[in-house]
Amino acid sequence: MEEECRLSEKQRSRNVPFDIMPIAHATLDDLNLELFLRECLPASLPAVTVAQNGRSDEQKLSSLRFATVEAPPIPTIIGLLVTGKYSRQFIPGAYIQFLRTAAFLDDDRLEELWPDVLDNHEVINNVSIANDPNKLALLRHYRSLIPMAQEAHKPMFWLKPADGAIGAHLQAVQTAYQDFQQLATMIAERTGVKLPDA
Repeated sequence: MEEECRLSEKQRSRNVPFDIMPIAHATLDDLNLELFLRECLPASLPAVTVAQNGRSDEQKLSSLRFATVEAPPIPTIIGLLVTGKYSRQFIPGAYIQFLRTAAFLDDDRLEELWPDVLDNHEVINNVSIANDPNKLALLRHYRSLIPMAQEAHKPMFWLKPADGAIGAHLQAVQTAYQDFQQLATMIAERTGVKLPDA
C-alpha cells in the first residue's frame, strides 16, 4: 500500500497545471518582454522587491511561471496568453472576442495584446450601458416585491398595503410603476403603438 502511495505521488509530481505547461516550439523571443516588465511584473511584486533581488529578465519570467525554470527557458501557456506577440501561432483560440448581441449589433476579433485592447480599442471604449438605446440594464431589480406579487396574484406595481406593501415596499411599488410606465412609453414611441389612457 505504501509503495502504491509513493508511485502515485511520483506520478502526480510530474503533472503540471495546464497554464504553466511549456510550449516546446516557442522561444522567449515570442514573448513581449517590455509588456511583461511594464504590466505583469509590477502587478505581481512590489517594485522594491524587484529592485533588490537583481534577477535577470529570464529569471523574472520563470519566477512568475511565464517561462520554464530549466535552461533554456521555454514560454509557458500563461506566458504566451498574457504577453505573447503572436499567441495564435501556438494556441489557436488565443484572442479576445468582443461581441455585442441584440441581433448581433457588433462583432470583432481583437488580436492585439490585451493591455492595448483594453486601453485603445474604440469598440471597447464605446461599450457602455449609457450608449444602449433601450437602457434595460438600468432597470432596478425589485426582488422584495416579486414574492409579494406572486402571493397576491397581481403585477408588482398594483400591490397595496393589504398585500403587504408597507413603508419602503410601498415606495418601491410606486417606483416600479413609474419605471415600467417610462419603459412602456419608450417602446410605444419606437414602435408607433398608442398606449391606452391610464
